[in-house]
Amino acid sequence: MGQVAHTTKQCTHQHAHSNIHIQPSFLASMSRTYKIRTAVKKFCEHCYIARRKGRVYVLCKANPKHKQKQA
Repeated sequence: MGQVAHTTKQCTHQHAHSNIHIQPSFLASMSRTYKIRTAVKKFCEHCYIARRKGRVYVLCKANPKHKQKQA
């Protein structure tokens, strides 16, 4: 089939892209939220199950993306 040509385009509008960045203090305050699921399960060997206030949580020290809360 046909070859795809990759081109690099220069920005033609009038503003500076250097002012679009995230402050380091904002990144430090971010925390990952829980995935809300009806059935929670461990994803890796570092995940563990905690029961708190009548809910079941899956927490992971190795990968915060694995945090889950049972609905």
